[in-house]
Amino acid sequence: MSVEKTRRYRTAASAIGLLLVGGIIGDGMASLRRPVIETAPIAPVAINRLQQSHGPVTVKARVAEVFGHDAILDDGTGRILVELGHGPDRDGLLTVGHTLTAQGRFGHGVLHARFVVAENGDVVEVELPPPPHRHRHRPPEGPDGPPPPDGPKPPPPPPGPDHAPPVTPPAQDAGQTSHQ
Repeated sequence: MSVEKTRRYRTAASAIGLLLVGGIIGDGMASLRRPVIETAPIAPVAINRLQQSHGPVTVKARVAEVFGHDAILDDGTGRILVELGHGPDRDGLLTVGHTLTAQGRFGHGVLHARFVVAENGDVVEVELPPPPHRHRHRPPEGPDGPPPPDGPKPPPPPPGPDHAPPVTPPAQDAGQTSHQ
């Protein structure tokens, strides 16, 4: 084998090696950008036991009430508000009386669902609601924030000769006479 052929093989092998390393690094970076899917326990938790639960939970219950994208679920042990965020079409998913399985995180008395399983077995991934809008362009007024809606009350005037009420002498009745 000539020196020229050996050099070509080494160059080709180096190029292939660099492509493989670049592909591995690119795949690793892409996997870091993918959303993390949380898996909840398979066994549903009774609503009255959610206060003791930590991390992802599953609740299976009857839809008692519907409020837009939120629902009240009732499993016979209690009721809970399930926040379903925004997501794909939910026709038939939130029907009062149907059974719904919701998986997500429980906090502050609300189940923030990430996955919902309808009565017919359809699984819907729930998109997280957008973060609350914060007014960063206007700083709060005063030391603790804005004034009350009807405005702050003015302070009372300071005591002193300029602000003291006028003193009126006691009046005598014209019908009274003095006895001496």
